[in-house]
Amino acid sequence: MNPSQNKGYILIFCLALVVPTQAARTAKHAALTQPFVKLCTLIGELKMTHEYVNDKLKQQAELTNKLEILADPLDIYSQAVADTAEARLATALTASARRAADQAGDTEVTLARHGLTLALRAGVVAGQATEFFEIMDQVTGDNPTAGGCLIDTGSGTAVSSYTGLKTKLVGCQSQAIPEATAGNAKQTAKPDFDAVTAEADISDPGSYTQANCFLLADPDSSGTGPAGVNARHNKLLYAAGAIQLDGTPLLQVKALKDTASEPTLSRYNELKQAQAAFDQIVLTDPTTADKVLYEFIMQDQTFLKAAAAVISNANKTGAQVLGDTNIMNQIRAKIGKNDAAFTANYLKTICGITIADNNEWGIKLTDKKLSGLTNTEEYAHLLTFFALTSQTQPENKECDSQVHVTTAEKVCNAIEKEQECNHTKDCHYDSKKDGKKCTLKKTVKEKLENESQEKGGKDGKNESKCGEAKIEDECKKVPGKIPEGKKAVCGWIEGKYQDSSFLLNRKFALMVSAFAALLF
Repeated sequence: MNPSQNKGYILIFCLALVVPTQAARTAKHAALTQPFVKLCTLIGELKMTHEYVNDKLKQQAELTNKLEILADPLDIYSQAVADTAEARLATALTASARRAADQAGDTEVTLARHGLTLALRAGVVAGQATEFFEIMDQVTGDNPTAGGCLIDTGSGTAVSSYTGLKTKLVGCQSQAIPEATAGNAKQTAKPDFDAVTAEADISDPGSYTQANCFLLADPDSSGTGPAGVNARHNKLLYAAGAIQLDGTPLLQVKALKDTASEPTLSRYNELKQAQAAFDQIVLTDPTTADKVLYEFIMQDQTFLKAAAAVISNANKTGAQVLGDTNIMNQIRAKIGKNDAAFTANYLKTICGITIADNNEWGIKLTDKKLSGLTNTEEYAHLLTFFALTSQTQPENKECDSQVHVTTAEKVCNAIEKEQECNHTKDCHYDSKKDGKKCTLKKTVKEKLENESQEKGGKDGKNESKCGEAKIEDECKKVPGKIPEGKKAVCGWIEGKYQDSSFLLNRKFALMVSAFAALLF
């Protein structure tokens, strides 16, 4: 044999004598804290799961809110703009924006449902793990010399070091759970289960030989375990199954990457399933709400059908419009070829219209622009204002006068059932009549026509005079009979003085139109 090889074997033998080997686990011996660090890090993350859920919920709620805010100016614009085609298109866009906001709201509800399940399951697992380590901690004193369950180091018989869970296992320490924050969440990263790797054999802590931890006793040795009987299946499961002690007695931490195939890790597997269900909902950055709306309306078949009718004078289904490149290009040319153009041109134009201050109605937008509409209270004021007044003077008085009659007739004509027709105000069902059997009552129709003729017969003198007024003083001096409930012949609306009696006459048409809108 080569002498040099002999020297090598001798050296290895000598080192083996010098370097002590760590003893295999003996029942009731304390455990070192180090093998539990990764598990307790995860437990600490689980205790902040409600913040993780809260962060995503706030993000989705903000998107829903921004879509609602986009819909409000569109709604007001549809009532303020003079151009009929523009108003109809804006009305269709408003409805589509509401649907987009509703869809975002539905996602928010689904997110909340999954989030509640996730937070609850995380709380169960974190609670069980914390309870185990708190008990281990409570039966171990600082620098124990006669026993205990957890130690940081062991340097000899009856000599050890332990400074509590706060040193290495703070995640498993009992602590107050903070209320979910209203501002930026404290936990935006999801818990990392894969980081918990297996500790297959947690041996005795060096030369520390005290054996008084009954929680770590041999589970198949009757009389030595926590209850004085053999544990079920000769195995003890702690920390919701992540820590296991068998009859060897072998103490181990289970890896949490693959929990589906391990029945003893069912709580962790359920938790991971809840995490996956929550995370599969893809969230959108709320700052891109304009883009979200544009992409939604360009796929919204209800909107596309209406847009095709307004822009292209085409009577097609939404699906047909989607397949018609020519009509789709016409729609894009009107509202924007892409989301950037939609924001920079169409939405900017709408938000740039002037809305005059009106103290009586509580209307005071920033810079007197529709872009200053920022809350639901302002929106409510504007909506009520436009419902009871008119911003524009009709170009064709005779045509405008007939709107009341035509709209009322359409309300009745749309009803097919006799009972519903007869219970609808001003409608009458005639079973012998050809075509539409539900019609406007003759007396009501005559009354509306008379009112329309009276309105149209005033030849618009007051309106003309009001329209000629350029400044406030001129407006106040316009002669004529002051309508009941008004302070002057003319009134200021959208930076223009108009005949106050005209505003009163418009109320009825608006009310009928509103009723018709509920039916169509």
